[in-house]
Amino acid sequence: MDDVNERVALLASGCLPRPRLLKGDEARRRHLLRAPSGYGKSVAMAQFWANRRQDGAYMAWASAKECDYNPRLLAERIHAQIVAAYRATGNDSPPLPDVVPQTLQALAAWLQELIDQSESDILLCFDDIGFYPDLTDEIEDFMLTAPADVEIMAATTAGIGFARIAARRQLREVGTDALAFTLVEANAVARGEPGTLISEPDIHLLWKRTLGWAEPLCLLLQAASAIMQLPNVWSLIVSPVAIAIWIDIFAAPYSPVSPVMCGSSASAPRSLG
Repeated sequence: MDDVNERVALLASGCLPRPRLLKGDEARRRHLLRAPSGYGKSVAMAQFWANRRQDGAYMAWASAKECDYNPRLLAERIHAQIVAAYRATGNDSPPLPDVVPQTLQALAAWLQELIDQSESDILLCFDDIGFYPDLTDEIEDFMLTAPADVEIMAATTAGIGFARIAARRQLREVGTDALAFTLVEANAVARGEPGTLISEPDIHLLWKRTLGWAEPLCLLLQAASAIMQLPNVWSLIVSPVAIAIWIDIFAAPYSPVSPVMCGSSASAPRSLG
């Protein structure tokens, strides 16, 4: 559990804070972050996690990918983290049967017993759900049957699933448009890089070309900053080449960049189970 806390906390603290993503609408306790890889879903979830942990909530974070998209492993991992969090407060183990839930539905029943006996504040995070319809349905079933007081967040790249809970107006969905960087956030990322020399018009152009998509935007910001910081002795040689590259980039239609980690992006490591 400590390893999960440390890794999620590191992820949350190392990227641009974006509280606007999950602000307001506190009545809804089910959240879905849906967008392609590289939009900052895991980072947004980690930052929300960090805030809720400060409030004293019991936390669990499970990566569907790391659990091989197996709902039994997800249930076991979440159960183990909640028990560990309960003990970390100085309490004994929860006064519940020692049987580990083997399904997400069994986990929902276990959580209900826990809340009935301890009135615990709980946040569960499901990351890396991906395009797995059966698993998506099971997680949605869990969202529908878990105690209403349990706050649940999920992140997926797939455009399927969660229609039933959305139809009941129990789900708050944060999509691609909301997860994309605003121009203000793009400026904040650029200015947060030590020695960044990119002008505001260039930042605006990069932001428009990437549609605010975090990882490509950060890659281009870093590349532009590196070009502008080259020693003067090389500038006469490199500048014409750099200008030609920039023209090629901006003249061509935008194409997705393969996601990689950017120090200031809203991207996230993929193994935080």
